[in-house]
Formats: sequence, C-alpha cells, structure tokens
Amino acid sequence: MFNLKTFFLIYNLLVVSLFSQQVETLTEPFNGSGGIAVDAAGILYVSNFGSGFGSTDGNNLFKVYHDGTVEEFATGLNGGAGNVVDPDGNIFQANINNNTISKITPEGNVTVFASTNLYAPVGVSIDSDGNIYAANCGVDQTGLNSITKITPGGTTSKFASSPLMNCPNGLTIDENDILYTCNYNNGNVLKIDTDGSVSVIATLPGGNNSHLAYANNNLYVAKRCDNKIYRVGLDGSFELIAGTGERGNNDGDPLNATINLPNGLAVSPTGDTLYFASKTSFNGECFTTPLNPVVIRMITGLQNITNIESEKEVLPSFNLEQNYPNPFNPTTNIKYTIPGGVEGLVTLKVYNILGREMALLVNEPKSSGYYEVEFNAGGLPSGIYIYVLSFGGMRSAKKLTLLK
Repeated sequence: MFNLKTFFLIYNLLVVSLFSQQVETLTEPFNGSGGIAVDAAGILYVSNFGSGFGSTDGNNLFKVYHDGTVEEFATGLNGGAGNVVDPDGNIFQANINNNTISKITPEGNVTVFASTNLYAPVGVSIDSDGNIYAANCGVDQTGLNSITKITPGGTTSKFASSPLMNCPNGLTIDENDILYTCNYNNGNVLKIDTDGSVSVIATLPGGNNSHLAYANNNLYVAKRCDNKIYRVGLDGSFELIAGTGERGNNDGDPLNATINLPNGLAVSPTGDTLYFASKTSFNGECFTTPLNPVVIRMITGLQNITNIESEKEVLPSFNLEQNYPNPFNPTTNIKYTIPGGVEGLVTLKVYNILGREMALLVNEPKSSGYYEVEFNAGGLPSGIYIYVLSFGGMRSAKKLTLLK
C-alpha cells in the first residue's frame, strides 16, 4: 500500500523545493571528497579524492540517490577528482594521482580510458561530439597548465594552454561546446573557446576556486577556503548566492546558511538544484582540514535565484514542457519541441527516483516541430517520476507526480 507520509516527504524534497530557495543536507557523512557528476535521471556520482592532499586512499566512487541513500558503485580509482556522465551512462573519472582518466560503465566496471598528455587532471567535461576534456592542475613540458582533449576512441592531445591558467580545477561546458574552468590558486574564472583560446571572464574575491558547474546560462563556482558559492554570468557579472563565509553546515536560507570548505559541484538535469560537497571536520585550517568525510548538500530553487530568460534565448526551440495534468492518474500528456534545421534521434524516457528506467515513450528520428505524447502509468505505483528528453547532445528533464 502506498504510504502518503513518504509520498509527501519526497514531494516536498523534489517539487516544493522548486519554489523556495533553501540549503538542505541530503546525505549522512561519507568519504566523498572528490568531484560530483549527475546523470540524466538526477542520480549523483561522487568520487573519493582521499583523506588529504597527496593521500593514496581515494579509490572509490559512490552513487547517491534522490532520497540521500549512498552506496559504493565502483573501486579502482587513484585520487578520484572531477568526473562527468555521458548520454549512455558511462562515467569518465579523473585520477589525479596517476594522471589517468578512467571509464566506468553503468554496471560499475572500471578501465583506463586515457593515460597520456594528462598532468594531475581534475575537472572533466564532454562535448556534443563525445570528446572528453580534462583540466590539468599540473604543468606540462612547457611549464604551463593545459586542457587535454580525448576523442571517443581515447586519443589525447593538447587542446588549450595558457599562462592565465593557474591550477585549473573544475571544468564545465555550455550548449555551444565552450568550456569554462576556474583556478585553484587564484580567483579567476576562465573561458576556453572552441578554437582553444583562453580568456578571463571574471575574478572572484579571494582565491582558491574549486569546482564549477553550468546551468541556466550561468556558472556556479565553489570558493573552498571562503566557504561560499557564487553565481557568475557569462558577461562577467557575479554575485554571492550561498554561504556567510563562516565554516559550518547549518541549513536554511542560502545567504544565511553556513558551508564548510565546499568542493565538488553539480546541477540537476532540471536546472533547479545545485549539489555540493561540504566537509564535516572543523579541525585545522583550509589546507590542513581532513578532506573526508563530507555531506552532500543542495541549494534548491536555483532558477528563482538566477535569470533563466537568457537560457531560453540560447536554445529557443528545444523545449520540454511540464506534463499536464500533474499530478495525474493514470494518464498525462507531455509536449516537447525539436529545434529547427536539424533532424535526429529523439528519446523520451521516464525514470523512478532511484534512477531506474520505467518507460520509453519516444525512441525514433524526428524533424523539427512540436510534439505531444501520452504517458499511461497505469502499471506503476504512485510517486515522483522524472522524464528526460534527449536530442543531439541536448537534454532536459522535469518531474511528474502519479497519485492514485
């Protein structure tokens, strides 16, 4: 029998949070001191960097579900830093200690994907053609930091290098395949264009940027030693969105909440929630505090904090609408738009809150236009589900509520 109390707890977490701006703690403490990646269903993958800088015990990857459950997903890493999930559910994981990128299948199998032209890689991202990029905190033979490009076949090459990079840490990418990174050793946020040219788009107060993420036509940057998180517009504007600067793990209103040495950072597929890792130890200073354990925390109502109108201008015709009616029983309609001038494979899938695929509604090539599909959930239990539209490297996701 469906438990209404459980339903409303999940509903409050996943739906009501869309309309409020809050910092909330999602998990109990665990050893997730590395990067955070998120898949199409909103499941998090959190790597273990290790207990301290230069330590050798960061060898595993964790899976974090929507309800905060944490389970070990894979082992065999070596200083798990940044990571990214491709459209097929494979995870590409940077190993800072042995200068490699691992490929982790959806079943948790780990193999070495790339091992050349990598120098203490941290941030990892993927473009619309399936190329992987890694930000190298270490310097190459020229004495400069760089960004390495890795083809889908595993061939590596230098993509960008610049004196402007000073231990580039996080790495993210926008809809136009433009990369962004931020320096661990100063406050600069950098843009790497498709031709490899590097420029500074913003200089945040203080130093020690850690990871960053892209969503809603904005960048979100964790300031580790400052215990703060900033929003950075692509025009160079920036504003503080969370953290008082005091070390702590107190939830609540973002500007009054406390954060403890934030590191990993990721945005949900729906664009409304920012996840970050916050240390639980308060021993020592910024660079001497143990890196583990951490808790995963989230800033909900993200779209209410930022201006999302500019996102609509970037891809005006790629759109996934909210299902109607919602909540529903047992059928609902989902409308979506495919951009003009192109044709390609469209998939529309429904997942449960544990990230398991429950229905495949669309899986065929489509030309540009407006579409509508009916989803009959007669065979599914009541609860929150996530539906994900994928087309040409673009993805959009929304939540729906089945209430019987």
